[in-house]
Amino acid sequence: MPRWKTTSSEDKAKVIEAKLNNPDLSTRDIEKQTWVEHTTTSRILKNDMQQIATQSETITKLIDDNNKILNITWIKLLEKLADEEWKIRLDELTKARDLAFRQNELTKAMENPDKEVKVTFEL
Repeated sequence: MPRWKTTSSEDKAKVIEAKLNNPDLSTRDIEKQTWVEHTTTSRILKNDMQQIATQSETITKLIDDNNKILNITWIKLLEKLADEEWKIRLDELTKARDLAFRQNELTKAMENPDKEVKVTFEL
């Protein structure tokens, strides 16, 4: 059984948003602004903000990689249309492009959790 109640997602969001909007704020300043106790604010900034930054970097890298795939497959698709001797099948290129596009759409949907999204993956 936990010793303390868990911090609500709303409080975490308020604290992180306040810190992102003004990185110079102290935990006491954030406490005054958000009504979240400064010790809790400190814990949120120490634990949760690092996790969010890591997830954000991972998502950014995924989108960048997917955009590279989209660009490469588009170029290769154009080459395929011009050159009959190309060795990759057109359906393989299309699947790679579609997968990258869907992954990008999925990460965008994660930013809008209220929006309903239907994703289908085919291999």
